[in-house]
Amino acid sequence: MLWGGYRVFRWIRPNRSMKRRAVWNRNRMAITREGIVYVAIMSVMFLGAIIGRTNMLMFVFAMMIGPWVLNGWIAFSMVRRLRANRILPHRVMAGDLASVEIEVSNRKWWLSSWLLTARDQVAHVREHFQVATLFVRVPAGQSRRSDYFVRLSQRGEYVFGPLELTTLFPLGLIERGLVFNDFATLIVHPRVGRMTSRWRSDLWNATELSEQR
Repeated sequence: MLWGGYRVFRWIRPNRSMKRRAVWNRNRMAITREGIVYVAIMSVMFLGAIIGRTNMLMFVFAMMIGPWVLNGWIAFSMVRRLRANRILPHRVMAGDLASVEIEVSNRKWWLSSWLLTARDQVAHVREHFQVATLFVRVPAGQSRRSDYFVRLSQRGEYVFGPLELTTLFPLGLIERGLVFNDFATLIVHPRVGRMTSRWRSDLWNATELSEQR
């Protein structure tokens, strides 16, 4: 009850420092398909122990709920105090394969983060897709970089963001995520062509038809 009251108070009166930090999206917490099956088995064990008044089933239920709670706590600890930055290329042509780097910094002083998936959104007027890259381990107090390759087929402006870090570590029953309001814009230049010898004759014909250069 005290923790719930504290969260409600922080939601009603957010301070200015919270706007500059990463936004923790609690709604992003999701139960995987394996986690749903695990919860269903736990529910059957609990109902069987209550209806049949069997201590053995209640004991099995207690043994199963331990890893469930431990998985949620460890997954929450994996994404705490993390920072993610995106590094875009300086120049990209339409149709070229562009490399985008993601840097993840672990600001925890003793706990490493394992199996982090960085998901990025890429939006254009004509297309929208999602890309991802995996970080196997980010040691405490250090940073790691990984990159993903994307082929931008359209010219114009591409908007990257938001950036999201998720983890299923260690058992894969619960997915916890951390969302960063990090948006960036990349201008994709037109496709580079190759001029042939015909352009000289075309230029000569064009100058004959026009009075000014």
